Amino acid sequence: MSGARWVAEMVGYSGVLLVLQPRKGGFGGISYGMLIMLGAPPLFAASLLMAKLLTRDDRSDVIVLWQHLWVAILFAPFALASWAMPSAGQWTLLLLGAFLGSGGHYCNTRAFAVADISAVQTVKFLDLVWASLLGIALFGSFPGAATMLGGMVILFSTLWLAKREARGT
Repeated sequence: MSGARWVAEMVGYSGVLLVLQPRKGGFGGISYGMLIMLGAPPLFAASLLMAKLLTRDDRSDVIVLWQHLWVAILFAPFALASWAMPSAGQWTLLLLGAFLGSGGHYCNTRAFAVADISAVQTVKFLDLVWASLLGIALFGSFPGAATMLGGMVILFSTLWLAKREARGT
């Protein structure tokens, strides 16, 4: 990790804090779910780094299979604790999600084999855009000013780092 990457990471995290909107005088307004959201990126980063290392010796399909098996094993107890049999329509959506998600993981892993992760993951900021658009389309929930500002901070830090990395500085 270069200094520039650390700066971009911290600026991006400040954008996440803007999206979460902690209350004045502390973080009393941050819920358990928000803490999970803050803790997830380092875990995802670790997973991506492991996938990158594995691409040296293993095929992408094998890496994706093992990632999915481990996630299934680790989260099975939580799923079983509140299991309800899905309907036919829900099974269809689950299978579609599994197919598209596996395809995305496969493409990511293939990209890791030929490029640096920081170059491959620069479009990750679009997750906030897609989540906002889906929130509007499905629930009529429009992002607030803090979410928009936080998203712009995340976008700025990502684009700044991508431009810097592209120049090789």
